[in-house]
Amino acid sequence: MRTGACLLFALSLPLFAQFQNNAQFQNNTEPKMNCDQRSSRRDREQRSCEVRESRLPVTQRLDIDAAPNGGVTVLGWNRPEILVRARVEGMGETEGEAKSLAQQVQIQTAAGRVKAVGPKPANNAWWTVSYEVFVPHKIDLTVETVNGGVNAQDLEGRLEFRTLNGGMNLARLAGDVKGRTTNGGLNVDLVGGAWRGSGLDVETTNGGVNVALPADYSARVQMRTRNGGLRTDFPVALTGERSNSLDFSIGSGGAPVRAVTGNGGITLKKKNI
Repeated sequence: MRTGACLLFALSLPLFAQFQNNAQFQNNTEPKMNCDQRSSRRDREQRSCEVRESRLPVTQRLDIDAAPNGGVTVLGWNRPEILVRARVEGMGETEGEAKSLAQQVQIQTAAGRVKAVGPKPANNAWWTVSYEVFVPHKIDLTVETVNGGVNAQDLEGRLEFRTLNGGMNLARLAGDVKGRTTNGGLNVDLVGGAWRGSGLDVETTNGGVNVALPADYSARVQMRTRNGGLRTDFPVALTGERSNSLDFSIGSGGAPVRAVTGNGGITLKKKNI
């Protein structure tokens, strides 16, 4: 009996460690998404809204697809489960039409994939689904939207974020992180002493970029804008034909922290904390 108990304890250690909070991560437990937040602002449009919740077992990888309309927030927490909160909205010319449309939308959460399916919009009737998802801090994650922003906090792993029309807010991340948007700004807030993992690589075609780093951070910083200004709190010289790029190491160097915009300014801030 004692041998079996020791074996069970040893096997549980990796799983237990997976959900422990890293010092640089916050344990997000408070849901904030609700129906007071409105996706549509058309005065004559009738709206139906509800928030649906699903609890899923932990998977090594999770894919979240918010197409065609809707934003995604993903938050790391310490719990050994995944909580998916979906705000389902139906819009139509009448209240009944809006409610009927929302009721036809289904949230699929099988096989490590979160996606909404619903009827094809007709005339002035349409639907949208936005997500607030709580996951263990360490997870491989893909988030994709078409019309909606991405907010990701307190995560580590192979993380990929893609959107067409929407901004990205990324805070307290680690691992191999890539983010791409066509129309939207980028906000990146990093903590700790150095980037843990292979690096950060984010890019927008049309939008400004704000990156905040601790003053004693260690990384290789690479920033570039094609059409826009570049400001930095760090004492380094701008490079490029139009002084529109940065490529330097701070602290002891390390993994690359890269941010690029086609049309927009870049601000690199030093956090004295």
